[in-house]
Amino acid sequence: MGFLEEEGSWNLSFSGAGYLCAYQVGATECLRQRAPRLLQGARRIYGSSSGALNAVSIVCGESVGDLPFADCPSTITVSPFHGTVDICPQSTSPSLHELNAFNFSFQISTENFFLGFMCLIPPSVEVVADSCRQGYLDALRFLERRGLTKEPVLWTLVSKEPPAPADGNWDGGCDQCQKGGLSLNWKVPHVQVKDVPNFEQLSPELEAALKKACTRDPSRWACFWRSGPGQVLTYLLLPCTLPFEYIYFRSRRLVAWLPDVPADLWWMQGLLRSVALEVFSRTKAQLLGPVSPPATGVLEASPLQPQIAPHREELRPIHQA
Repeated sequence: MGFLEEEGSWNLSFSGAGYLCAYQVGATECLRQRAPRLLQGARRIYGSSSGALNAVSIVCGESVGDLPFADCPSTITVSPFHGTVDICPQSTSPSLHELNAFNFSFQISTENFFLGFMCLIPPSVEVVADSCRQGYLDALRFLERRGLTKEPVLWTLVSKEPPAPADGNWDGGCDQCQKGGLSLNWKVPHVQVKDVPNFEQLSPELEAALKKACTRDPSRWACFWRSGPGQVLTYLLLPCTLPFEYIYFRSRRLVAWLPDVPADLWWMQGLLRSVALEVFSRTKAQLLGPVSPPATGVLEASPLQPQIAPHREELRPIHQA
C-alpha cells in the first residue's frame, strides 16, 4: 500500500476542467463507491476553477489560476486531459512531447487540443455524460493498478481472463514495479467508454443520473430549436431576445429577494451606523487630539517671537529754573 498505509498521508487534487468537470465527477463517484477510504482519509483536498467545486462537494459530503499547492509528498491528481497524472485519460496519440505547466503535465496532442476547446465551449449533454463515464473508468483503473480493489473489474469488461493469482492477491501474476514502496500493476487494461456496452453494471446510481440528465423534451417545438436551423435562428434573434431574457431573469431574482428585504435593510442600517460611528470617533480624535500641559520654568524666546527691548531709564525733560 505504500503511502496509503498511514491514515492522512495523502492528498487529493482536482485540476481546472471547465465544461469537462463531469470527468472529475465520474472519477469522484468511482472513488466514493470503490474506495471511500481515499476520500474520507485524505489529508487535504485541493481544487482549481471547476475542480474546486468538486473538491467542495467532497468536503461538504454533498453530491454534485494558479492551479494547487501541496505540502504532502503524495498527492492523487485527477485531470481530464491526457498526461501522466494519476487519474487521467490514456492518449492514443504517438506523440511523446509533454508540457509541464501549473504543476501538471499535459501531453501535446490533438486530443488535448480539442479538449481545451471543450473547456470553453459547452458540448452536448451526451459528450458530457461520456466524459463522466470515462472519469469513472480511469479512476477504476487507478485503483486496480495499485491493488486497492477486491476484484479485477476492468478485465471482465474487455472479455479477458485476469492473470492467475500467485500469492493470494489477484494481481500477483502481473508485472509489477516498486515505486516509492507502492506496487504498480502495469497490465491492467485501459477501457474506453465505447468498450462498455452496459455501464449500469458498474454504477447504477451514476448511470441513472446521467440518463436523467440526457433526457430531452420530445416535443416538436423543442426538437426544432435543437436542430441546426433552430440554433441558427436562435443566434439571429439574440439581439432581440437578450434584453427580454435579462429583464425576465432579473425580475425573478428580485421576486425571490423580496422576502429577505427587511432583514437585509436592517443589516445594512446597522453596518452604516457602525461605519459612521467609527469615522466620527476617528475624526474627533484627530481634530481635538491630546492637550499637552504647559511647561514650568523660564521659557526662552523663540526666534519667531519678538524680542523684548531691555529696560531703559525714563528720560525726563529738564526744567530750567
